Amino acid sequence: MNGDKEVSRRQLLGSAGVLGSALVLSRVVLAQDENDGKAAKITDGQLVLRITDNPELGKVGGWKLFDLGEERVIVANTDKGLIARSATCTHKGCDVEYNPAVHQFVCPCHGARFDEDGKVVRGPARTNLPKYASDTALVISKP
Repeated sequence: MNGDKEVSRRQLLGSAGVLGSALVLSRVVLAQDENDGKAAKITDGQLVLRITDNPELGKVGGWKLFDLGEERVIVANTDKGLIARSATCTHKGCDVEYNPAVHQFVCPCHGARFDEDGKVVRGPARTNLPKYASDTALVISKP
């Protein structure tokens, strides 16, 4: 999402339709990779998610890991809408998970916790999770 702008579920679904139409007209290279072909990669380092192909992202509390090139990204559906952060814990590099009960990203390896903005809440990690820009919460771009 750009800035602090919140997107309603209705706006999100509307954006998905518009985005789908735009993809038909654009030069998009579909990628069949670890994401089971459920995402499209655009040549400038963007990942386009199809919510219908990723039902876990269609409800608040749902989350999923994606590969964006050699980087791992976690997308979570929060009370504020869809957000994207680096999935790689800044402590030892394990993949974080989203815990909707506490609104935090949690590292299962050593217990580091990050808030939804990616800020360290509890160590051993000392560095925040990098954010990814997500204009409509469907297009995720490298910063």
